[in-house]
Amino acid sequence: MQSYIKQRNLLAVDNLRQQLEQDSKIVENRIKQGVEVYKVLQYMHNESRVDHSIETENEQSPPTPPEYVIKPVHKDQFPFGSKKRHMLVAVLNRLSSKADYELYTHKPVVEQVGNEWKLTMYGDLLTHTVFEQKDSTWVYTYSTDQHNLKTRQKELIAEFVSSK
Repeated sequence: MQSYIKQRNLLAVDNLRQQLEQDSKIVENRIKQGVEVYKVLQYMHNESRVDHSIETENEQSPPTPPEYVIKPVHKDQFPFGSKKRHMLVAVLNRLSSKADYELYTHKPVVEQVGNEWKLTMYGDLLTHTVFEQKDSTWVYTYSTDQHNLKTRQKELIAEFVSSK
């Protein structure tokens, strides 16, 4: 039974890795009338994380991995001129779960909260993959060596592995 659970877990992680790989390529290559999806998500990745790192007082203990929360980004904060603002919203709509728009990715990457946009859990995982890891194979660490993952990374992967 334990072997079955491990195999099922690995299959779910592999499925997530494949989705992240495919969506990473979409993020890197999709442009909508001059607005690059990559630059939109890079900005959100950099600007929406609020660091809540905890520093340890004992110098012999390894430092606690930095943790963060995701805050929304107002649409006017994006570094795109007024001419591209309409296309920016069109790109964000296609990265969200809005029913009127075709979703570019496997799962919604952003969600709209009033005039602000926020990374979803999948968006957080995808932007971490694209901008920090540069490769989707890092998610296998969840099955093989979890103690090397930050708490937030474990939580994000667990959310998608357990939803299978």
